[in-house]
Amino acid sequence: DQKMRLVWRESGLGQRARGVMGRYDEGVIPDLNALENSPPLGEYRFAITVRGGLDAAEALASRIQAEIGGDIYVYALKGWGPERPNIIVALPRMAQKSNAALYVQGVLDVDSRNCVGAGDTKGDSSMLQTGFPFICVGNSERALLEDASTARRPDLHFTAVAHFSLGVIEGLELLRRQLRREQNEKGK
Repeated sequence: DQKMRLVWRESGLGQRARGVMGRYDEGVIPDLNALENSPPLGEYRFAITVRGGLDAAEALASRIQAEIGGDIYVYALKGWGPERPNIIVALPRMAQKSNAALYVQGVLDVDSRNCVGAGDTKGDSSMLQTGFPFICVGNSERALLEDASTARRPDLHFTAVAHFSLGVIEGLELLRRQLRREQNEKGK
């Protein structure tokens, strides 16, 4: 928390993100950044909503990231609610899911072969760089699937057909089959 506070609040990065992103916010989801949603000090991220296609939102996220600069990660994802707006999120790079997963792995002292990640949005893309097996569930956003394809790690990255938790189960089964094949090949 101390590092996050330093990077996001005390350095001014969070304030810079609010200033730049606030100009683009269409306010489709009210109180998205309300302090009450994550007391006592709020979250170490800022989000806005925009209407239109996801491609346009992803392009805007890239422009925002370039404009804010610094050690920040900005991405777009599909929102919720009747209008299903796009949500553009900015957070410190150190807050990415991959860093959290690697931290937990270290605290638990677990070998990376005994870890697995799963996701469905661009916000999960950093997990592709952990060295852990990763499952893109069937309802994954195009941006995550593209990142998985770019990473070119078919030995570690699996794409399920099933959606949500059923996709995770399917991906675990694909991983289990691969591990069995590898064990059989070593035994020959």
